[in-house]
Amino acid sequence: DSAGEIFGTFEQPDFEQRYGAPMLILHRQQLMNALMKECKRQEGEITISLGCECTEIQQIGQDKIRCVLSNDETVEADLLIGADGIRSKVRKMIVENDERYISYSGFTTWR
Repeated sequence: DSAGEIFGTFEQPDFEQRYGAPMLILHRQQLMNALMKECKRQEGEITISLGCECTEIQQIGQDKIRCVLSNDETVEADLLIGADGIRSKVRKMIVENDERYISYSGFTTWR
């Protein structure tokens, strides 16, 4: 909840072994709020670009990426979060044959 209290659990014993991290279930808005809070905490170090699309991604050495946006802005970063849905354009740019990663997980969500 908004106070950080756990209000339920979901056992998925093979998830962490399969994916290398535990499962976390939260509403999209909760994720956005947590990301925005951290961005504000690190003011001046994090760029958030809304209302545009990533049109090109380039690897710069081992630790950086360059992202060209549809508004002609270019951003260099340590991390790119491509939260653009199941038919992700960002994933298509970085993963060959990305369709093999799209499959029904058995979960249903509603808003």
